[in-house]
Amino acid sequence: MNRRAIVLISSLAVAVVIVVLACSIFAIGNVKVVTTSGLTFSDAQNDEIAAASGIKKGGSVFSLKEEAVIANIERAVPWVKVITIERRFPSIVAINCTLRVPYIAVGVLGGGYALLDRELKVVGLSDSFGSGCIYIGGYMLESATAGEFVEIDWLSKLIAGAESTYFMEDKLAYFIESLRYVTAHGDEDNYIDLTTNTGVHLIIYDSGDISYVWQAIYAAYISSLKEGIYDISGGYIYPKVVDGKLIAAWAQYFPV
Repeated sequence: MNRRAIVLISSLAVAVVIVVLACSIFAIGNVKVVTTSGLTFSDAQNDEIAAASGIKKGGSVFSLKEEAVIANIERAVPWVKVITIERRFPSIVAINCTLRVPYIAVGVLGGGYALLDRELKVVGLSDSFGSGCIYIGGYMLESATAGEFVEIDWLSKLIAGAESTYFMEDKLAYFIESLRYVTAHGDEDNYIDLTTNTGVHLIIYDSGDISYVWQAIYAAYISSLKEGIYDISGGYIYPKVVDGKLIAAWAQYFPV
């Protein structure tokens, strides 16, 4: 046997040994569910998440497809948000996740409510929207499936505006007593009517930059609380363009 053949066979042997070692040393032996600070899932919930991931023990940690794992979990377990999939060498896969909290309830044609989180994912379906959720009046979904996202453009923009003012989560549910989507007639724009816990209606039209308008309306309301600019026991704060600039105005009755 010539020298070149010996080198080739030796190289192949080394490669086989490396592959065998990799398959054994880096074989997935444990799938752990890790939650964010202050959050704990039960053993049954951890098992449910791990099973939904589709991760097979014994497979290589290198062949793990993170996007597929995340999609599997979030489709099968709607109340979970996966943050990252972490490989802890040599043989552990950690699923870092947190809890999706429903903030918004939307009626569904045919009955019931879709409970949505801040990303408009359907966390669950219910016969009632219960406490802690803001119910959207005047607007209904044709259908909703737990684990899927819904597309409500104006609501996404409204939430983006609320988040930009650091006013989301339970604070928003406390701040807003009710939310209605009103379909206007004629040439008028549809609008969103948010009634605060002090009785003031915040009006945002479904046109233009809803996120930006929300910030202006919200700032005007907060200024009213601090400085008494408007009568915040009632009335309407709404957007108005004066000399090409957007301002927030107050009226005792609905602005027309």
